[in-house]
Amino acid sequence: MTKIVISTAILVLFSSLVHSNEKENLDKFRIIFENHMHDFRSFHKSYGEVYNFDESNICNEILHIVAITREYILSNITFTDIYNLISTKKDRVSIRPIIQLNIKYYISSLDESIRYINHLISSTKSPGIAASATRLRDDLRGFQQLLQSIKLPE
Repeated sequence: MTKIVISTAILVLFSSLVHSNEKENLDKFRIIFENHMHDFRSFHKSYGEVYNFDESNICNEILHIVAITREYILSNITFTDIYNLISTKKDRVSIRPIIQLNIKYYISSLDESIRYINHLISSTKSPGIAASATRLRDDLRGFQQLLQSIKLPE
């Protein structure tokens, strides 16, 4: 009986550590994408002031992608929090497919965002926007890899 209690306690501790690490990584991406939001708002403002509509529109498109991705990050932080609050295996089994379905959708959507960012990088004439968009693309890939690595313990 003691072995079962200890094993269960270790499993619960390990489960929360895995989620804590995932949540920590998600929070890092949240900060990264908030910084991207700030950068592209600044680009948008500066190009809007000089009436360069092409570059301003590219910044708008990129801002849209950053905002959506930030929502994906916040959703996954919420999923992690909810999943950690669920204590029974039966309840976890019932919610796991919903979370996994959302994660699959986000991964697929990020593929589209990466392709579109590549198009925008090739369309811009601004070296600053191109460099920042390239970093954004790399961060989108990093976030996508994190989502692909998420394993929900039972």
